[in-house]
Amino acid sequence: MRVLVADDEPWIRKGLMTALKELLSALSPEFVEAEDGQEAWEKARDALPDLVIVDIHMPRLKGLDLVERLNTLAGLGPIIVITGHDEFEYAHRALQLRVFDFLLKPVPDEALREVMQRALAHREKTRHVQDWTGWTKKQLEAQQKTIFTGDLERWLEGRETLAQLRVSAAYLELSWAESPEVALFWFSGPGAESEQAALRTAAEAAFPQGWCFPYLREFLVLLVPGGETPELAQKLRILGEKFPLEFLLVDSAASLTWDEIPQVLGEWTAAAQRGDLGLASAARAYLERHFSEPELTLETAAAHLRVSSNHLSRLLKQAVGQSFAPFVAQLRLNQAQKLLLDPRLRVSEIALRVGYRDQNYFARQFRAQVGVSPLEWRRSRGKPS
Repeated sequence: MRVLVADDEPWIRKGLMTALKELLSALSPEFVEAEDGQEAWEKARDALPDLVIVDIHMPRLKGLDLVERLNTLAGLGPIIVITGHDEFEYAHRALQLRVFDFLLKPVPDEALREVMQRALAHREKTRHVQDWTGWTKKQLEAQQKTIFTGDLERWLEGRETLAQLRVSAAYLELSWAESPEVALFWFSGPGAESEQAALRTAAEAAFPQGWCFPYLREFLVLLVPGGETPELAQKLRILGEKFPLEFLLVDSAASLTWDEIPQVLGEWTAAAQRGDLGLASAARAYLERHFSEPELTLETAAAHLRVSSNHLSRLLKQAVGQSFAPFVAQLRLNQAQKLLLDPRLRVSEIALRVGYRDQNYFARQFRAQVGVSPLEWRRSRGKPS
């Protein structure tokens, strides 16, 4: 047992240590001495004694000011204040600083013995609580994800409120993003259960800060805190390629909040069970909004939708009967024909507006699909030439 004795009078320090050595003989006490408050603070900070005895009046740093500093040290033992001044304000402040006890000089042997017995009992109880708290914290850390995953499942099932979920996250010291990324994987057909288990293992390894858990029977939900990152998109594409499954991911630009997640998941699962996952319609809507961008490619569209290029091409083929290039070309042609009806627009300007930097290339593409040049089509106002 390490004991710090701080008093500016050497004979008092020696007397206290002699008495304590006898009282604490079973614990083989080791003493640390200090003759002023500053020295006591420095030694307490380094040694973290199991018991601290300080005088109120010391040079450099007063005893109760020292106690105030000592209270900031974690793992420090009980603090006992000794003074020769029987004044209420000292005792009152000592109690405010949560000192273990307050004794007057000269300290009778019986009083010191009684205080030591209580201090030792307090120390033992504190150690037991600290050990139990440490063990509990380790168990929570080890089961952190499992516990919170269960909370998430109960929340989505309506058996737990969002407020309760937030409290759980706070207790478990988990990061909380107001707009998390949400992915929904759909499983159906033979072998779905084994595929779901394999994907869950892969997703948990790829996103150690996220949560992956079953939702209803055919689905697996992945929640990733912290918002969208290039790494997240890349990891999702890898998962999508490794596991040829349909999945949906909300665009982070939509700022999906926790309040909206249950409703959105409900809509997704209903669409999936009808046989329409929604990713095909999302892909079509994206191309209809961005076809006029010259930089648009199958790869850039797939990156935005966070699916593989092959997967996007298959989805479009199923949804609109065309692969990427013919579908985008058709979108551009339709818009070009609308713009050609405006005689104020030059063909070169129309080409740029529908995604072609090269006017000649635009004209060739137009002729290949319509059979006439853009100018000929304009003159005929869309009538067969």
